[in-house]
Amino acid sequence: MMGGALGLAILASLATARTNALLSTGLNYLPAINGGYQVAFLVAALFAVSASVLGATLLRFTAPTTPDQDELRNEQRVPEVCA
Repeated sequence: MMGGALGLAILASLATARTNALLSTGLNYLPAINGGYQVAFLVAALFAVSASVLGATLLRFTAPTTPDQDELRNEQRVPEVCA
């Protein structure tokens, strides 16, 4: 929950900063706020793409096994010899 709140705070801050920057150039309110939200959505999309790329490359998937497959694996293992 903290990550979502922090992400929302960052995006809202970016939108507000961009809106204020556009308003200071003399742009009307609606186009300025639209530009602010556009920047926030762009950053959110970049976060989502980077998270999906990281997830696809770093997470490993192993297929679930059945109890029969587990027994077969245990039978195929070579017992260790104690010296």
